[in-house]
Amino acid sequence: MAENFNNINPEDLVSRYASNYNLDRKTISIEMVLKHWTLEKALTRLLRDSTPANRKTVFYEAYNTLYKELPWLAKSGSNVNDAVSTQIFTERWLSLLNDVQGKLIYEIGSGNGGLITFLADSGAICTGTELAVGRPDKKPYPNLEWHNTDGVNLVDYEPKAHYDLVISDQVVEHFHPDDISLHFKNVNQLLKPGGKYVFYTPHYYIGPGDVSLVFGTLEAEGMHLKEYKYAEIYKLLKASGFKKIAMPVNLKNGVKMLPLFWVQVFLLLEKSLLIVKSVRLRKRIYHRLIRPFKISHEIVVIAQK
Repeated sequence: MAENFNNINPEDLVSRYASNYNLDRKTISIEMVLKHWTLEKALTRLLRDSTPANRKTVFYEAYNTLYKELPWLAKSGSNVNDAVSTQIFTERWLSLLNDVQGKLIYEIGSGNGGLITFLADSGAICTGTELAVGRPDKKPYPNLEWHNTDGVNLVDYEPKAHYDLVISDQVVEHFHPDDISLHFKNVNQLLKPGGKYVFYTPHYYIGPGDVSLVFGTLEAEGMHLKEYKYAEIYKLLKASGFKKIAMPVNLKNGVKMLPLFWVQVFLLLEKSLLIVKSVRLRKRIYHRLIRPFKISHEIVVIAQK
């Protein structure tokens, strides 16, 4: 495998890996990349085979094993340049959340803590969560508390109808597919009337977005247990009790919400891709489909209670 994988040589594998995880290329070796690939696929099998009875324990142990065995990932996703981080968070989040001053915000899967800390600095009253131990440091910080959660059964950990906003970034795809409906229903219960769940997740036709991307596989083979399509997400959110589901577009040049008529047109076109037998061809067509709608490569949704 170290010789070549999917016609990708070791040098390129390392470069792709460093880029995907926003890590310094000089600190990454091919042995580290291959260790990650092997470990994540093994952990993925455990996650997929988990049952409702043992899932919380299996997920907790799997993610802590991942970060223990691959310590360089603890800082993945962060930016060395604080100004760059601020710009990214402003473009990706404040443009969607608008005025966060004094708002109660709950983040599911805070990763390295960059986003929730940024929102706390912006005046929000924040609660962060992260399954992996020691990621982030979870030190005391103004306007920010760290709580425990399994990411799914949220109301077992938090009061109902308490938060103005619930957010997640690159998290939904990590849940067991059997738990996604339960996750959305619990988010709905956490929110105050009129509250919103705002989240980003990879689109199936743009993915894979996990370590599989580095190795050039057609679909996610790592810990992205399911990458979704918009139509699937919309159906799940509606069934979970959300009254309004908005699709933000034109994210880099003045965000606006795609009108409902065009949302329905887009969802119909997305579903129609299933008549194309080749997944690879479907992906190429989807890339062209999203351009006139000015839709992000990721799924971006604002679901209102």
